[in-house]
Amino acid sequence: AERGQWASLSAAHKAFSNKAYGRALTLYVRAAEMGIEVAESNVAYMLTKGLGLAPDGSDAEVAELVANGGVAPWWYAANGNATGALGYALRMRQRAATQGNLAAMMAVGDAFYYGRGVTRDWAQAVAVYRHASHLRNAQAFFNLGSMQERGEGLPRDLHLAKRFYDQAKSTNTEAAVPVMVALAAMRVCAWMEKSVPWLARLLFPHVRRLHEAEMRAKAASSSSLENVE
Repeated sequence: AERGQWASLSAAHKAFSNKAYGRALTLYVRAAEMGIEVAESNVAYMLTKGLGLAPDGSDAEVAELVANGGVAPWWYAANGNATGALGYALRMRQRAATQGNLAAMMAVGDAFYYGRGVTRDWAQAVAVYRHASHLRNAQAFFNLGSMQERGEGLPRDLHLAKRFYDQAKSTNTEAAVPVMVALAAMRVCAWMEKSVPWLARLLFPHVRRLHEAEMRAKAASSSSLENVE
């Protein structure tokens, strides 16, 4: 059985190299369904990039694979199925993440953050990034700092945001420049909010979003008080 798994993976690599993406995707799915982590990651990569979603000249080979017991590529159609593909890609990355693939784990967090293949859920993104940060991933620390700074899935707290940014820098020296830029932008934003709040709302989307949320909350509170009276 194990020999069959790796034979399928080897054939998938060869098909991908030959740009027979339909065949490659079908073979990678077959290997992924057997629990091979690299296949799971490759399926996610191909679907995210849209490779194998439309006919590429390997239709006959794909049909043969399916007829011989391969996993039917349900997304494989004339125009592709991008929405379903992203959802399947997310599931593959989640499976790879559970096997310790940090890149897959970060991709899952990004999927929840941006809403790729799943409903946007900042709280879920935070949970995934936190898990990755426990594994000392600098990008995870940086993302948590950004979300803490912007009030995305976490209460807005600039001091905690700076702590996350500093942890990113201490975890990986390559994060030094991005962290420096992020901290400078955070200081500029904080100064503008105090000195010229209208300009801060104009230039920084998260400031505008938080301000609008605050105004809605105040309006709802006022309405509730009026109803009580």
